[in-house]
Amino acid sequence: FIVGRPRPKPSFRPSKVWRKGPYSKIAYDIGIITIVRPDGTYDYDPAKDRYMKRLVNGMLPIELNSYLKDKNQEFAIVGDDVIDGKSCGVVNVTDTRNLKPVISLTSKYWIWKENGLVVREETTIKRVSTVSKSQLDMKNFIFGDISDSVFAVPKEKVIENLEEHDRPTASGLGG
Repeated sequence: FIVGRPRPKPSFRPSKVWRKGPYSKIAYDIGIITIVRPDGTYDYDPAKDRYMKRLVNGMLPIELNSYLKDKNQEFAIVGDDVIDGKSCGVVNVTDTRNLKPVISLTSKYWIWKENGLVVREETTIKRVSTVSKSQLDMKNFIFGDISDSVFAVPKEKVIENLEEHDRPTASGLGG
């Protein structure tokens, strides 16, 4: 939402996330699936039944540890909190790059102490005349054995180095 304007109603947009070692997969409610593997990051477009390899390796929103390698981030442990009954440490992350027209970009993460998973992320973007805030809550965790096939990317369905217009869209229809 934008500070100073009416706050929109919260939207519940469930997604599923799988994690196993260096592998991650997220199935967004809009139909797109992202798989992060040691050999690359892939977006699956079900409408075209193909995987598109990203030019730059990505990360899932819940992978805070990826920021630790980024020299453009400043970290501060700001305290403890409880989210949905989960004891959490709270960390602020500030992007130190000059991101014109963005004046500042900060995120706050609530990290579940029991297992290191992010359970909430709040992001604030300050521009010249506006402040935008978003909150992402991770819920309904289910832990268990995950088959390696969950992270499989069939080579015959991979297209590499696609132009931006050919990336999957929110409707899953592609370009």
